[in-house]
Amino acid sequence: MTVAVPGSIYGDLFRALSVLIAAPSPRQEPVARALEMGPLPTRADHTEAFVMEVHPYGAVYLGHEGKLGGDACDRMAGFWRTAGLEPPVEPDHAATLLEACAQLALGDGTIGQAIPAAARPNMLRGLLWEHMASWMLPFSLRVERSGMPFYSRWALGLRATLVREIRETGELPDLPTALRESEPMPGPEAGAEAFFRALLAPVRSGMVLSRGDLSRAARTLRLGLRIGEREFILKAMLAQGPHETMMWLAGEGGYWKERYKIEGKGFGSVGRFWQERATNTQLTLIRLAGRIGQGKDPEMDLGEFAP
Repeated sequence: MTVAVPGSIYGDLFRALSVLIAAPSPRQEPVARALEMGPLPTRADHTEAFVMEVHPYGAVYLGHEGKLGGDACDRMAGFWRTAGLEPPVEPDHAATLLEACAQLALGDGTIGQAIPAAARPNMLRGLLWEHMASWMLPFSLRVERSGMPFYSRWALGLRATLVREIRETGELPDLPTALRESEPMPGPEAGAEAFFRALLAPVRSGMVLSRGDLSRAARTLRLGLRIGEREFILKAMLAQGPHETMMWLAGEGGYWKERYKIEGKGFGSVGRFWQERATNTQLTLIRLAGRIGQGKDPEMDLGEFAP
């Protein structure tokens, strides 16, 4: 994607990114042409990308359980309340947050007009750091990994824009609240149920494992595929092939660790947070996989996942 935006605030680009993540429509055509994005995807592509594969909601990446809603979503809704406004229906959706950035940067729309001009730069800086940089690194990496050319370019543009803003305005001294207050991965002594549930929460494990990822892994490992939610699929895989599944998970931890190491540099302490989470998870999974492969006690009861 070719982007040439002068100045320190990329309001028009934020708006363009917000428009392009919506379901395909004629409104997107001039925006896509201006950014040299290539042909628009189909509605089926959009559904595959943002319903089946990757959820564009901050709560999924920042929440304790890696699911929609909850405290992480409420925290983002608080941004609108701070501005004296009613929160939108989906306050943690990427498109909603990007449009909020555009309004603050350009001084238009509901938010831009509600906040005094002198206060907008700090408001924008807080929004970017607390509610966007905090989770859009793993989100954009997972979108890019989906392999859909249009959305991969979109993800690259999103990440580049965030990095430019962080570089220009400076990162805040503290980690975003959601990261600072998040619990790390539990050890195997917490039990298999708690361990693998935490594995599916990105803010705890550092990994983004979609239902599609697990389904493809089951087929690659020649394990019987169970249709259902991620937790159900993972349990079925562990019941059938504990060592193979654990090795695959360790490989995923390594993948995310390396991606954060490269792409997280521009995100400062946020990038380091995600890299550390993925690194610790990978090391734990390697150790557990090794014990299972040697016929030793895996330090947790995997029998509870038996079909």
